[in-house]
Amino acid sequence: MSESRRVVLPLAEVDADAVSLVGGKGANLGEIAQIVEHYGAHVPPALMVTTFAFQRFLEENNLLDTHTRLMAAIDSVFMAQNLSHEDRQRQIVGLSEQIRHLILQGNLNAATGVGRDIMEAVDFHGLQDACLSVRSSGLQEDTEEATFAGAAETYLYVNPAELLECIKKVWMSFWLIRGILYRNSRIVQQGPMKPAVVVQKMFDSQVSGVLFTTDPVSGRDVIVIEAGYGLGEGVVSGLVDVDRYYVNKFDGSVINLHIGKKAFKVARHPSGKGTSMEPVEQGLRDVPCLNKEDIKIKIAMALEEHYALSQDIEFGIANGNLTILQTRPVTTRVATEQLLQLADEEIA
Repeated sequence: MSESRRVVLPLAEVDADAVSLVGGKGANLGEIAQIVEHYGAHVPPALMVTTFAFQRFLEENNLLDTHTRLMAAIDSVFMAQNLSHEDRQRQIVGLSEQIRHLILQGNLNAATGVGRDIMEAVDFHGLQDACLSVRSSGLQEDTEEATFAGAAETYLYVNPAELLECIKKVWMSFWLIRGILYRNSRIVQQGPMKPAVVVQKMFDSQVSGVLFTTDPVSGRDVIVIEAGYGLGEGVVSGLVDVDRYYVNKFDGSVINLHIGKKAFKVARHPSGKGTSMEPVEQGLRDVPCLNKEDIKIKIAMALEEHYALSQDIEFGIANGNLTILQTRPVTTRVATEQLLQLADEEIA
């Protein structure tokens, strides 16, 4: 079977050339795995549910023609010159709901078709007993041109028995209103849009953070690290307070440090499914959550050099072990947040 017709690809078989099949996030993870391993870190084991898997899902459920028609209708609404803002918004909302309902009604189960292929890959690669994260990976996602961070849903601590349901939910979330509006703002046509999904073994981070190889606010050539306790979702979403480190790119020395009041963290829910906010131990709240050994600038600079672009790198640390969860161009982060905010305002 040719690469372009594979339902699932393991991390080891993915690199930047696979972006049309596994999306931007998936391709980046495969591309950086060997780089970060060389410097003593790792990327957690992962499977990429490909864009072809989504196409097969539509075909097996006789939904492909309807999906193609709805995609073309969205592009037509955006291109129409004679529609008022209210009419355009109303039609886009209606089409978004139709697409998500279309995917919802499709059958994806472990007994047959593409669902069976996905679950067989999970078993074959030893993830059948693992807690998993399920994340989006669009074709333009995490590229210099467009970063769809936050535009689609993410599911954490997923039991393999619930994996197929979560994959369907991630597929559906590609057509939430704010994702559609964001893609349009970046002049990305909806028609060719095919979602991929990253299924990855959960890493129970004790400390998580985001490292920017260039200051995303001032543009200064200095490393900025924002780090807090617990899982990275709390740091990335702004739900928890963080420490902020300004680090010299050449010798790794800390130039400046702001210690946040880290009263809460995002952690695994006591039920074992999903996450919840938990209090941080009193004695840890007002002390730095990273020590000198945790600040590994060689990995960051290697990734910046590899891509020849400043990088926005998400990481986690547990028991002294560093994992890299994703990397993307730093220059898009602030603009992305502004565009997603505008999309939310359009909906309101």
